[in-house]
Amino acid sequence: MASASELRMLHTEGVTFQEDKDSVTLEGGQAAWATAFGLFLVQFCGLDYASSFSVYEDFYIQH
Repeated sequence: MASASELRMLHTEGVTFQEDKDSVTLEGGQAAWATAFGLFLVQFCGLDYASSFSVYEDFYIQH
């Protein structure tokens, strides 16, 4: 069985570390936030419609 130090060497082979932490860029930007906001609106409308079913049901029973 391999020793713990050999296992660590196997897992770190081929891994490159980024030296410069200031050059990190975020992907997406405005398009990503617009997509997230759009998904929020879709979920908001969908959950509101699903939770208001009892109001429709009450109306249909009474009329």
